[in-house]
Amino acid sequence: MKLVFVANRIPYPPFRGDKLKIFNLACCLAPEHELHLIAFYETSKELEYEVALLKVFTTVTLIPLKKWQCLLNTVLALFIPGKPLQVGYFHSTKFKNTVKQALDRIQPQAIHVQHLRMAQQIPSEYRPFALLDLPDAISLYYQRRANHVASPFLKLAFFFETKRLKKYEHRILPQFPKVLCCSAEDGKHLQELHPRIKIGILENGVDVQTYAPRSTENHGPVKLLFTGNMTYAPNVDAVQYFADEIFPSIQEKFPEVVFEIAGQKPTPQVLALAQRDGISVTGFIPNLADAYASATLVVAPLRFGAGTQNKVLEALSMNIPVICSPIGFHGIGLTHGEGIWCEQDTSSFILRILQILSDTQKHKDLATEAGEKIRTRFNWNTIAKQLEVYCLEVQTNK
Repeated sequence: MKLVFVANRIPYPPFRGDKLKIFNLACCLAPEHELHLIAFYETSKELEYEVALLKVFTTVTLIPLKKWQCLLNTVLALFIPGKPLQVGYFHSTKFKNTVKQALDRIQPQAIHVQHLRMAQQIPSEYRPFALLDLPDAISLYYQRRANHVASPFLKLAFFFETKRLKKYEHRILPQFPKVLCCSAEDGKHLQELHPRIKIGILENGVDVQTYAPRSTENHGPVKLLFTGNMTYAPNVDAVQYFADEIFPSIQEKFPEVVFEIAGQKPTPQVLALAQRDGISVTGFIPNLADAYASATLVVAPLRFGAGTQNKVLEALSMNIPVICSPIGFHGIGLTHGEGIWCEQDTSSFILRILQILSDTQKHKDLATEAGEKIRTRFNWNTIAKQLEVYCLEVQTNK
């Protein structure tokens, strides 16, 4: 099968959610299929990754995403009714023309389009056999962010974008034969808003070789770990919230406890947390599995967002217990207490951490049982086979 991936970012190196998914799916599919990639790149440094990508893709076509042009397009989108600002940001006649030329030349059996903002790049005649894969239900994300933010100006801005996103989704999603979501929660949100669309679930996966359980005993300090892209607003908010409202109560009972924040490009607000007693901000770590291996417990206290949290899958795959908020819990196929605990409020979060730290072996055993289920269900090979099924479905529309 000839399959073209159309991405809003170059999927390499695979250190963040949207890059992880395309790269790992492609690695699984490449031995049996002819894959092609068309993506934006933002810096000349990223062009160096073409060599690595050509080991997976038959052809790699990279189009520059110029910052000044993106900002101008965003401003112009303000004056186009029903056009979300982020869709305006990624508007590119050059990219759209390049996609058309490539599709005409390759004549693929199926097309994988990443993110709502990239739907605009697909010519109408090719949409009947294109799968639109949404990392999250973006209108749900912005709706939650509007509800959470305190600033009246930002609340209005996010409400404005949410309204435009819902209108845009209503118009563009039915043009694709299948809209893929990474969780049932996101799929339900979109299905209720837009009843005409056909939803499929294509979950996020985990590299079960990299994030495999380690047998070595952890003799280091008690460590609470948070991982993620530290420019992502829900992550920034989560670690600030944890440091302000949860961690001090844990320190009272366990004075030697460490809260480690591991992830690329920490913002100044995140870096400032490292000045506090017991908090460490690592920045980028080449192999996050090393951070998980030394963790007693992984925390994911997200207060807004959407989709599935990779940090939850990776930790559980390594048999590390997880405490999370409802965001990041739904859709992983485990129940509360099955190696993962979903807590609704600050006091419950604190009590659960204290309980786990008071009997780590019992909770480690529960996480070990959960890990077996995660490594089976969220193995990238399993996810790739599901994508193959969806591709075969849309081929009949060609």
